[in-house]
Amino acid sequence: MARSHLRDWTYDQIHRECSKEYGRYRAALNARYKNYFEEHQELAGFHPQLAASFEQAMPPNMGSLAANISAKGRHRHHLSGKSSQALGLGLLGAAVHFDPSLHWLERVLSPVAPFSPSDPPRVFFEHELDSAVLNEYPRVTAIDFFVETTDVVICAEIKWAEEGLGRCSCGAGKPAVADCSARVLQRSAYWGVAREVFFLPDREPGTPCPISAGYQAIRNAAAAVTLAGDRQPVFVLLFDASNPYFRKTSDWPGWPEVLQETLDTADANSLLKFRAVSWQELLPELPLPDEILHWAAEKHGLARTGP
Repeated sequence: MARSHLRDWTYDQIHRECSKEYGRYRAALNARYKNYFEEHQELAGFHPQLAASFEQAMPPNMGSLAANISAKGRHRHHLSGKSSQALGLGLLGAAVHFDPSLHWLERVLSPVAPFSPSDPPRVFFEHELDSAVLNEYPRVTAIDFFVETTDVVICAEIKWAEEGLGRCSCGAGKPAVADCSARVLQRSAYWGVAREVFFLPDREPGTPCPISAGYQAIRNAAAAVTLAGDRQPVFVLLFDASNPYFRKTSDWPGWPEVLQETLDTADANSLLKFRAVSWQELLPELPLPDEILHWAAEKHGLARTGP
């Protein structure tokens, strides 16, 4: 019987189902980016799969997009061809540049509270939350792609080549979590959303932590719900449809299906809108010129299909 609810999976179980296929997937990406930088030496850094700078990791003539994320907010591997941060900023940042109304995003997420011309969406990349929002200290959640209007708050998690979603570090290397960081236990928004939106069981010492495997999704959802107030909270997952962690692999249904199943009741009751959108689905909707579409296809293997 298929297990599609988050409560039915632990991080280790997911990893066992996906790791073999992921190894092949990652090797293919490594070869792609190595070949890309060999053919574009003017963009290459000191490593076969790294760009020389964040500006040169962006699409053609869009190096200025790099300024949207400060040096502090850039991921450790932001120059890598496999960087989801660079891919997300390159494609979404360019789309915002060419059409700041974001009606293209509204169409993709429909039905969602409409974006009004009199209330242009406010857009941020790697948006760092105030520590008071989720009671986080010393590290706070940073939303990959954050959009808000007077009617909606959108928190998007951008994925590409990652091994699924990030887990809680409390359980790293442990089959079960008997103890949890006091700081995490005090983050009531995490646990409230896990219980009331994700319908996860309460934490019991000595058993696998209910929020560990879906930790990154829960943080995003908690941020959307907390920041929304009376507005509509939306959690979006952007992913590579070819990545084994984000598609059906062995008995694992893939993160999009698991989150859709888990959040279906919350979505139906307007507690939280959830949308899982692959880059392959999104690309045809983005208002991008041909040179950027060519870059997406040549560098990342993402090609626009259909009319």
